[in-house]
Parts: sequence; structure tokens; C-alpha cells
Amino acid sequence: MKESSTAGDHGKLVDRIRAGDGTAEEELVHYFSPRVFAMLVARTRDRETARDLLQDVLIAVLRSVDRKSVV
Repeated sequence: MKESSTAGDHGKLVDRIRAGDGTAEEELVHYFSPRVFAMLVARTRDRETARDLLQDVLIAVLRSVDRKSVV
């Protein structure tokens, strides 16, 4: 996913994940991980805790995307 992605791009990415596209999951993780990690480090002030929380967040997001049906 390009750096200047839009909400529409994210929606397409979610559609691809729901369709079973494993590379779309990788793209989501690659795009959002640095941003979420930076926020978690700022909030926790502990990189190890932030890494653990990042994994939890990504798992929750991917599970949530998988549970939603395609409209």
C-alpha cells in the first residue's frame, strides 16, 4: 500500500482480506504497524510492552475484519 493511501484504499484492502488475500493482511500490518507502534511507545514509554500490545492490536483487527461479512 502506498504511503499516501486513502480511506477508500483501506476499504479495498479490507475487502481483499475478507476475500482471503494473504498479501492484503501483510500490507495492512506493514502499513499500520509503525504508526500504531509509535503511539503505543508514546503511551506506555516501554518498547517491549508496546511490541506486545501491537501484536494484540493487529490480531484483534485481523480477527475483526475476518468476522465481518462482505456487503
